[in-house]
Amino acid sequence: MPHSNDKILRVGILSPVTQIHPQLNFEYTAHLICRQLFEPLFDLPTTAQPVKPLLFDGPLEPLVNSEGGVTISARLLPGVLFSDSTPLSPVQILNSLQHEGFHWPVEVSHEADRIYFKLERPDTNFHLRLTQISCAPVLERERLFLGTGPFRALDYSSPDSIYLERNPHYRFTVPLDGIHFKTYPPDTDGSKKALTEAVESGEVDITTFLDREDLPRLNRVRKWLEPGCSICNLYINTEREPFNDLRVRKAIAMSVDRMKLAAACFGNALAFAARGPLPPLMGNWYDQVPYDRSAAQKLLKEVGQVKFSRVKIISPWGPRPYVPYPERVIALLQEMLGYLGIEFDVLPTSDLDDYRRQIITGDYDFALLGWIADTPDPIDFLEAIYASKSVPNRIGTSGLFSNESRWRNSEMDAALAAYRADPSENRHQNQSKIMEILTKEVPVLPLMYGPTIGAHAFRVKNFKPHPLGLVSLGEVDFW
Repeated sequence: MPHSNDKILRVGILSPVTQIHPQLNFEYTAHLICRQLFEPLFDLPTTAQPVKPLLFDGPLEPLVNSEGGVTISARLLPGVLFSDSTPLSPVQILNSLQHEGFHWPVEVSHEADRIYFKLERPDTNFHLRLTQISCAPVLERERLFLGTGPFRALDYSSPDSIYLERNPHYRFTVPLDGIHFKTYPPDTDGSKKALTEAVESGEVDITTFLDREDLPRLNRVRKWLEPGCSICNLYINTEREPFNDLRVRKAIAMSVDRMKLAAACFGNALAFAARGPLPPLMGNWYDQVPYDRSAAQKLLKEVGQVKFSRVKIISPWGPRPYVPYPERVIALLQEMLGYLGIEFDVLPTSDLDDYRRQIITGDYDFALLGWIADTPDPIDFLEAIYASKSVPNRIGTSGLFSNESRWRNSEMDAALAAYRADPSENRHQNQSKIMEILTKEVPVLPLMYGPTIGAHAFRVKNFKPHPLGLVSLGEVDFW
C-alpha cells in the first residue's frame, strides 16, 4: 500500500472497473484509467497542440509505390519500455492493431522497426484513429496488463479501489508517486452525494464525474464546466416490427420533446438539447426532426393499423456524462411516447458488460445510451453509431460496434466512406448527404449533448481538462 508521505492523487469515480485493458474496455471510466497505463500511437490534439506521435519518431509517411491500396508508415520510437523494463517492439503494436474487436479496413505489417499501414482507400485523418487508447500496445504478465504509460497498476487493487504507482521505466518525469481511483456510487435517485461530499471535504483531489447540479455545492475546490464531445441517443431497433418502418420511427422521433429532456438533466436546456447526431464541437450537424405530436399521429395513420405491445427499453447501468439522470429521462420518454400508445418495460443493466450482453441478443425495442468521442474526427463518431459494420454481433467486440439500432443501410455506408476519403470541400456535400439520410430514416434520435464537468483541489497543479474527457495525469503535481 502507498506510504503516508507519498504523493498520491485521489480520483473519485462512480462505478467499479472490473478489467483494465485498452482493447477490452469500452466504458469511460475504464478508458480514463487506461490512459494512465497505456499509450496510443498518437496523442490527442488540443487547442494549443496538434496531433503528435507518442510511440513513433515522426508523422506517418506515404509510400510512393503502393499497389492495390494506400500505404503509409512510421518508424518506432527507440528506447520505449514497458513498465517491467521490456523494450517495446513492433510485434506488440501489431497485436493491438490486429485485435479481433477491430474492424478497420487496414492491413498492418512491419519491417525491422518500421510499421506499415495498408488502407483500402485514402484516409487523410488516419492518424486521428491512432489516438484511440485501443491502439495502445499491451504486454501481458501474469494477472496484470502492462503498458508504456506514466503509471502501472498494483495487484492489490479491487474493482472499486484501483491503485496505480509511478512507472519507473517511463521516459519522462512523473511528479506523482501514484494514483488512487476510488468508487463513490450514486444514490438510488442518481444523485452523487457521496462523491460531492468527498470532493468538498478534501478526501478526493479530482473528479470528472460531476453534474451541473453538483457544482453549486462545492466551495473549496476549482470547478470547470466546458462543452464536451458526447451525446445521449435513443436507439430504435430497426430489426423489430413495427420499428422497421421508417414512418413509425419518424413518428416516434417527432413525439419526443428534446428540450424538456435536456431541462430535466441540465440547467441550460437550449445548450444541451441535441439538434443532430454530433456534439457541437464537431461542427454544425443539424437534423430536420421537429417536435410535433400532431404530425406524429398523422404519420402513424398513414402507416395504417399500428399496435404497440409493451416495448422493451434497455436502460444504462448508472449515470453517464451525457445522461446524468437516466431514470428521469426514461420516465419522460414514457410520458411522451405514451401519446402514441407506447408503454415501456424497462430492462435494467448492472454494468457495461450486462448492457452489451442484452444488446447482443437483439431482444429489445429501444436502448438509452450514448457515445463519447474517442477522436476529434466526426467520421469516427458517425461510423461507430451508423455504419452497417458497427452492428454489435458478439461479446468482447470493441466499443466501436455501437450501432445499437441494428440499422444496415448501403446508402449510408457509401456516404460515410465518401466522407472519410474526401478531405476537400466536397466534404460539405457528403455531410449534407449523411444528414439527408438520417433525417429520412431516423434509426437513432439524438437527445442531449454531454458537457465536460469536474473539480479539483487547490493543491492540484498542471491539470489540463480535455473536451473528450480522456486526460493523462502524468504531468499532474501538487503545490
